[in-house]
Order: sequence, then structure tokens, then C-alpha cells
Amino acid sequence: MKNSNLKEQRKLLKGYGFTWYSALKILLFSIVFSSLGLSAFVLTSEYSFVKAKNEVVARVVNTYENIVKIYEGSQNGDNSYIASKVIGYKNYKYPNAKSYGPRDLDLEKKPNLVKVKGQKLKLTENLYKVRFIDSK
Repeated sequence: MKNSNLKEQRKLLKGYGFTWYSALKILLFSIVFSSLGLSAFVLTSEYSFVKAKNEVVARVVNTYENIVKIYEGSQNGDNSYIASKVIGYKNYKYPNAKSYGPRDLDLEKKPNLVKVKGQKLKLTENLYKVRFIDSK
């Protein structure tokens, strides 16, 4: 039953001009053009990777050259390269803070410190809840 069905299919295809030779031509055509498309894709992706690699290498080399110039300048006492690369800086004068100690220097007024007691409640192995209470 299978063979009779296959023979009918062959007759039908032969009637439309489909032979082993035309099947081979279609196969070769598809192989050639799919390989051409794949080759174009591989070439463009390779070009993209090479271009990206070259950009990264150029940036890394530039960074290392700058580091070497800074190091050599600091060894020789010549800071002209560093000064040429600095972008707009100012020296800010801060008040002498030696007498303040550990107080917050960002506050405009001296805060009144309050003595507090801390209470700690253990919630888990290494998590605590902490609260502070005025000690009068």
C-alpha cells in the first residue's frame, strides 16, 4: 500500500517537471544561498566584535598612558600634566574645627547633646530592634 502511494506521488511530481535532477538543483541552490547569508552574518558580527575590541583596547591604553604620565610627573616634581587635565577647581577654606571634637560640623548651631540610654531587643540571630530613652 505504501509503495503504490509513493508511485502515485512520483507520477504527480514528474507531471509538474519535478525530477531528481531538479531536486538536486534546488538543494544546491538552498545550500549555496544559505551559506552566503550565514557568511555575511558571520562577517558582520566578526567586524562588530573586532571594532568593539579595538575601542576597548584604545581606552585601556589611553588610561594606562595617563597613569604613567601622572606617575612620572609626580616622580620628577613636574605637575604640569596633572594641572592641564584638572577641570575647574577651587580651594575651600574650612574653619578650624579642632575645638569642636566629634560634633556634627554641618549644623549651623551647636546642638544640645542629650544623655540617652539604649535598649536592645533581639529579634533573630543577628537582627535587633534598638530604641533610645532619655536618661534623666
